[in-house]
Amino acid sequence: MVTRVTDHNPASISFAQQLTSEISTLVRVALAFVVLPNLPFWIGAHFYDTALRGYLNIEYLLWGVAFFFIPRVLVGVGMSLSLLFDFIRSSARSYYFTQQDLISAYRYLTLLPSRRVVLDGLGLIVISTLWCLFLVRIVAPRNTVRSRCSLPVILLVIALLGVSADVTRGRNGVLRVRDSWSGKKLCSASSITMGRLLIWNTLRHGRTLPSAVDSSTADLLLSLRSGTFSNTGSNGRHNIVVILVESYGILLKGDEAQHLLAPFKSRELAQKYDVSVGEVAFHGATVSGEYRELCGIFASIGTDPRALAPCLPSLLKQHGYETAAFHGYTGAMFDRVHWYPELQFDHTYFEEQFTGDFRFHRCGGALPGVCDSDIAQAIGDRLIASPMRLQFLYWVTLNSHLPVDPSVEVATRYGCRDSFSSNTDEDVCTWKSLIENVNEAIARLALRPGLPSTEFIIVGDHAPPFLLESHRSLFSQSNVPFIHLTPRKQLHTSLR
Repeated sequence: MVTRVTDHNPASISFAQQLTSEISTLVRVALAFVVLPNLPFWIGAHFYDTALRGYLNIEYLLWGVAFFFIPRVLVGVGMSLSLLFDFIRSSARSYYFTQQDLISAYRYLTLLPSRRVVLDGLGLIVISTLWCLFLVRIVAPRNTVRSRCSLPVILLVIALLGVSADVTRGRNGVLRVRDSWSGKKLCSASSITMGRLLIWNTLRHGRTLPSAVDSSTADLLLSLRSGTFSNTGSNGRHNIVVILVESYGILLKGDEAQHLLAPFKSRELAQKYDVSVGEVAFHGATVSGEYRELCGIFASIGTDPRALAPCLPSLLKQHGYETAAFHGYTGAMFDRVHWYPELQFDHTYFEEQFTGDFRFHRCGGALPGVCDSDIAQAIGDRLIASPMRLQFLYWVTLNSHLPVDPSVEVATRYGCRDSFSSNTDEDVCTWKSLIENVNEAIARLALRPGLPSTEFIIVGDHAPPFLLESHRSLFSQSNVPFIHLTPRKQLHTSLR
C-alpha cells in the first residue's frame, strides 16, 4: 500500500486565511456603516423625493469610527438616533418645512392627533433602533478588528472626502448653519445640522430674516402702503375676504387644473364678479404662505410679528375695516392664537370657538377639525349680518391637509374609491375632491343672496406635499394658483 502525503504550506494557508478575514471584515464594516444605513434612502429615492437628503450620511461613518473605541451597544443607539433624525428631516422636507421650521415646530407635536403621533413615533423609534443594533451586530467582535487600525482611518477619510466634495460645490449642509434644500448633495448629516440650528435658534442668531416676496395680495398691499388705497375707488366700498387654501397647488395638466377652477367659471359668478386667475411663487409651508399673503414677505414659524412692517389687518384697520381671522384647527397650533392678534386681527375664531355650536361639524383627515364648508357658511353669515360695516376677513382652510384620508365622505361622493384615471390614484383623487369641495363652498359664499359687496382673493399656500415622487411630479413645485373675484360696481350697492 502506498500512502500519499500532501505537502501543506503553513505560510500560504495563514496568508489565505488572513486575506479572507481582512476582506470579510472590510465588507462587514462597509455594510454596517456605509451601505445598509443609507440603503432605505437609496431605495426610497426611486419612489420618494429623498434624493436631496444626500447619498451618504457622514454620521454613520463617524459611528463606524466610534465602533472601534466604545461599546457596540452605544454605537447602535447613537446610529438609531442619527437614523431617526434622517427620517424626520427627509419627511419634513416633503412638507416644505425649512430646517429652521423643523426646529421651531417640534414643540407643536403634542397638538397633533395623539394616536397618530404615538403610534408613528413609537414605530419609527423601534424600527430604527432594531435596525441599527442589527447593523453593529454584523461586524465582527471588536477585539478581532481593533488591531486593524486602517479601518477607522478609511471611514474617517471617506467622511472627510464627502464633506470636502460638497464644500467645493457650495452645497454642503454640514458646515453651514443655514441649510438649503436646493441642489443635490453627496453627503448629509441631519442631527449635526439640526443640532447646530437648535443652538443658533436658542441664542436667537439663526432665525431667517423676513424678505419681500410676491403675493396674490401684492396690489392691495402696495396701494395701502403707498397711500393710494381708497374706500371709494372704482368698485366702491366693499368688504375684503382673503382665503388661503391648504395644499392647493397647480396641476401641470391644464385640463385637470381648469376642472378645479370650474366653480369660479359659472355664468352666475361672472355676472356678479370680474374673475381673474393667476399664479404666485410659494416658499415654505403654510405659515410662510400666511405671511406671504398677509404681509408680502417670506417668514416662518417663530417670526415675531411685532418686528414686522404693518400687514393687511393693521393697514385696513386704518381705513375703518373690522378684522377677523378663521381657522378650523386649534389656535395653539403654531401659536396662531397669539400672533394673529399681534397682526391686529380684532377677532379670531378657531376650533375652540366653534366647539359646542351644532351648526359646525367636525371633518376628519390629517388634522381633524371644523369642516371648511361650515366656516364658509359662518363667514357669509357674518358679512350678511353687518351689511353696512366694512370687514376684512381672513380664512385658512383645513380639510385638504395631507396626508389625505380616502375614507372622508367627500372623497366617496366624488367616486375616488370606484375608478381612477390612468394618471392618478385614490390619494390624488381625494385631494382633488377636497379642493373642489372647498372651491364650491367659496363660490356658494360669493353668490349668497344678500351678501354685501365683497372682494375675494383665494390662493394656495403650497403644493400638496405628497411623499410619492410620481404624485409630486403632477404639480408645480414653485407656484400656486390664485383666483381674484372683484365685485362689479353696477350690480352692488356700496357700503356706506
